[in-house]
Amino acid sequence: MKNKVMNIRTLRQRAGLSVPALAAETGVYPGMVNNWEHEVYLPTARQLPVLAMALGCSIDALYCGEG
Repeated sequence: MKNKVMNIRTLRQRAGLSVPALAAETGVYPGMVNNWEHEVYLPTARQLPVLAMALGCSIDALYCGEG
């Protein structure tokens, strides 16, 4: 089992957002959010600020082990 890199699912749930709602806020398809959460793909550097804003956290908080 690989180590998790991102906290996207946990942060999305804490923010009370569904996958489709987060997708709409970040301008991607719901399938991409699912891919991020399962680490099939990771958000690009351009997507990180938008994702953090949508989740109400810092970019650092998106990563496991960060606050």
